[in-house]
Order: sequence, then structure tokens, then C-alpha cells
Amino acid sequence: MAKFSELSSNSKARWNKRLNAIGIDYSMHNRPLWRTVHVNSLEEFAEAFQSAPAANLRSSIVDGRSVESLSADEMRRAAQEHVFGSAPISDPAIRAELSRRLRPFVFDAMVAPDIIVTATNPLIIDSGRVVTAYGTVTIEDGGYIDISVPCHFQAEVVVKGSGGGGAVADFVVHGVNGTPGNAGAVGYTGVAGANGAKAVANCSGSDVPATPGQPGQGGGDGVRGLNGTNGSDGPTVQITINDLRSSITVVNSGGNGGNGG
Repeated sequence: MAKFSELSSNSKARWNKRLNAIGIDYSMHNRPLWRTVHVNSLEEFAEAFQSAPAANLRSSIVDGRSVESLSADEMRRAAQEHVFGSAPISDPAIRAELSRRLRPFVFDAMVAPDIIVTATNPLIIDSGRVVTAYGTVTIEDGGYIDISVPCHFQAEVVVKGSGGGGAVADFVVHGVNGTPGNAGAVGYTGVAGANGAKAVANCSGSDVPATPGQPGQGGGDGVRGLNGTNGSDGPTVQITINDLRSSITVVNSGGNGGNGG
């Protein structure tokens, strides 16, 4: 197990630099901290996430277009791709206009000098947009890190403890599962058949036997249930580990579709 107190001065300095970038003063805390942070510009947002440029840069969807021509979803996508370094926005005027239209930019910061991830206490990152600043992360047997939202996962050291492993993967990155479809409506009840005629007894001995009732009408078919919704694509996630002391596994997938009703 690695401990923050045993890290080099350079490692501690990098960790503190990450805290400064996201505006966190950890000196008053002694346990893992999860805090929501608001910033007002795209530059501050990118500085907080500290994402490295992607290996294969793409052109931003705002290139050659005016901000006014973008839908709200396109603006948010352009901002996120800029922050994660996959499609930087080179024009400062466009960055300023997106800042004006989209602010405040909100993200969650997860901070701790040391965390231990176990099978019964996995690290679940599933809310908003997240940037982490961990000193050491120790993955014990069966422990895993589950990420289903845009995230820059940063740690100085990641190491597996004795027996570490056993989960599907050490990092499980996935989209959100779709929602189930609504159940179909129940079909209508069938109509009861007509009663048969009663038997008649005559004094002459010529009795009239009873007749059978008529069959009832079948009930109506139930209404077909609705399809479940599609699962979402896997989120944009960047993992930065300065000192990886054990081999790790990462799986990345979209969310499962919801069951039909």
C-alpha cells in the first residue's frame, strides 16, 4: 500500500498544483473531499480539468461557424471537447462568447491524499462532470473504479494491494443504461355467454331437457408494451497517473438498452 506521506517532494508538489488549479484548499480537511465547483469562463474550466491534448486532434464543431448558429447541445459539446483537449477552440472570441452563454461551468472535484478501493467500497463516479486529485490510490482484491460521467481521473500513484484484482476491470468506464419501457395495458374482459334454457317437467311425463348456455366472447388482446430507451454512449474520460506501480485493466462501453415493457 502506498501512502501520500511517503511520496517524494515532487509528487506532493504536483498534487498541490492540481488542488490549486481546481480551487481547493485541503489544509482544513482530513478525509476524502467531494465539492461542487463553479467557474465563469471556459479558460478556468479547462485549467481546472488540466486535460492533456488528445493524440488525434479533431477540428472543433465551431470552426467556420458563428456561435449564433449553434444549438445549445452543440455549444455544450464544443465546450466539453475543448476542455478535454480533443477539439480545441483556437479563436479566443468564440471561447469568450461560449463562456458568456454557458456560464457558470459546474463540475465536481474529488480530492484526497490517500484512498483505498475495495470490493465492498468501490469508487463510483456517476454525477455531473468530475475532476479528481488523488495522491495515492490502492486497489484491493475485488475493488474497482466505476466512471459513467465525463471525468479527468488524476492520481500521483496507483497500486494494487495484496490480492488486488478479481473485478471485471480496475477501471470500468461505461454509458448510462436506458430506462425500461412502460408496460402494455391489460386487454378488455370477454363478454359472458347467454344462459341456457331451464329444464321443464310436464305432468304427462314428456319432460323438456335443459339446453346448454352459449359460449362467452373472447377477451381483447393487451396493448403492446413500449420499447426501452437506448443506453448512452460511453463518457469522455481521461486517466492521468504519474506513477503506475501495478498493471491495470480498463474497459469502456456504452450503456445497455432498457428492457421493453
